[in-house]
Amino acid sequence: MGKIDLHVHSSHSSDGELSPETIINRCAAQDVDTVSITDHNTVSGISEGKAAAARHGIQFIVGSEINCQTQNGTVLHMLAYDFDPAVPFFQKIEGWVNEREETANLERIELLEDLGIKLDKDRIREVKGERVLTCEMLAEVALGIAENSTHPLMKPFFPGGERSDQAHVNFFWDMCTTGKPADIPVTYLPVKEVVEEIQQAGGVAVLAHPGISIGLDLDLFDEIVAAGIIGVEVFSSYHSPEEVAFFMEQCRRYDLGVTAGSDFHGILKPLIELGSQSTPENEALIRDFLAKRIS
Repeated sequence: MGKIDLHVHSSHSSDGELSPETIINRCAAQDVDTVSITDHNTVSGISEGKAAAARHGIQFIVGSEINCQTQNGTVLHMLAYDFDPAVPFFQKIEGWVNEREETANLERIELLEDLGIKLDKDRIREVKGERVLTCEMLAEVALGIAENSTHPLMKPFFPGGERSDQAHVNFFWDMCTTGKPADIPVTYLPVKEVVEEIQQAGGVAVLAHPGISIGLDLDLFDEIVAAGIIGVEVFSSYHSPEEVAFFMEQCRRYDLGVTAGSDFHGILKPLIELGSQSTPENEALIRDFLAKRIS
């Protein structure tokens, strides 16, 4: 059997690079036989991906990654699988989230400038084009201005810096998320409401890369489990061995399924490759979960 990747982004995500068909072609070339394209808050790439997967004989699981939050405002990414993409919720969520994130990122421009980081607004418009403005786009513009290379907050992202390996996305995690220097809070739907919407559409909810959203916080994890998730993305490009062990234990404790996802985006995350979290040691466990809980 081939590899499994249940967390992949295409060009239908604002931060993805490759078309769904190109991703499936790459899966076929790289021995990935089970895949879910989980674009951010959208289902617009599903038809293309599903058709391409059928041509290659690849198992394609309908998916999307939905932004939501806990009661204390901690932002989560919830992976929805095996749902009906025609359900109105999935038709509306993209515009709802994009509007809020665009507003926050426009405010973030001023905040970054107040922090002393130089930005070129004409270049921002050029990089953005017709897409939704993202933190990674702001990073691209800021990193294109040599003057920022000496700024203490920006220096780690420039070549040779300790966060330069995947500079754009590291800028997002280090600068723009909750409690970071350029944090602009965005209110998302409650996790329980999102899980219920997924279930009503015939799907199942799996918590994405919890190590970078809730860390090892058991209280938050318990709240998320109570919302009705059936699985956890234990094997993630972002998880340390300690985090893998922790979330494996929680899955045993709550009888939750275990999944693996690379969070492949293409050029934005150049160190992440399709199927990179699928190993002979975890594939049987994941396939058992898929057989029992996902058609």
